[in-house]
Amino acid sequence: FDEQFKVGVYEDADFILRCKKQRIKVGTTGAVFVHHFGQVTQKYVKKNNNSSYEIENEVRFNLKWGIVKPNLLQRYIRKIKRNSGKLYRIIRFGHDLKE
Repeated sequence: FDEQFKVGVYEDADFILRCKKQRIKVGTTGAVFVHHFGQVTQKYVKKNNNSSYEIENEVRFNLKWGIVKPNLLQRYIRKIKRNSGKLYRIIRFGHDLKE
């Protein structure tokens, strides 16, 4: 894990992206169960006046990976594109192929 991230948020997503960048296969499984007992770590961190770590990690992650949060217009345009594909399939084939 990248030690620049504080414990709790984004360090796992960063780890996965770094694996993918190195062409290391990653995946998920339903065979594992992780139980966080009442968010003990996050409660401890917040109790000790380190509550800004989530925002700091998010900023660090977005800068590191060049992620720009989409604004409302960008989300609306993506939604139109997704829905127009479905509409096109309904018009052309009489149904959505993903039904």
